[in-house]
Amino acid sequence: MLCIRESTVSQYINEKRGVLAKLNDWILAEIKKSAAIIKTKEDVIKEMQRILKKIRTTKAICDIHKQFSHIPVKCNPHKLGCSNVYS
Repeated sequence: MLCIRESTVSQYINEKRGVLAKLNDWILAEIKKSAAIIKTKEDVIKEMQRILKKIRTTKAICDIHKQFSHIPVKCNPHKLGCSNVYS
């Protein structure tokens, strides 16, 4: 349903990909919740968008950005388009 290869999934499971970003516990819990209810490709899209919206709404995206780059003290997530611009 994700349109990715089995080898790609294996790399994530074996921590050869995607290990740089540390996600908050609540984000991981939301991913697990979604995994339990996804049955169709539409469910994949719906759940991905739900989680992404929640990340932006809570500004958890700022925590993720801080892991990879210097964020200015007076950063304005809404002005930069990082906050919940789709609400």
